[in-house]
Amino acid sequence: MRVLYDISTLGLAHLYQQSRGGAFRVDLHVTEALAASDECDLLFCANHSTVAYHGCREFLRDHA
Repeated sequence: MRVLYDISTLGLAHLYQQSRGGAFRVDLHVTEALAASDECDLLFCANHSTVAYHGCREFLRDHA
């Protein structure tokens, strides 16, 4: 299965501590579970803003 997952909330939360609410935690756990699955071809995107995109790049650098 191929999955494209928007991780904008993870990028924003990586940059801004106050953005680490419930949506961040849900996206973090879903992302970790999808990444661990052998049945999933996982691709990420960040559709919120360029700030979110850059935060996502930093987040992925810190969370291989």
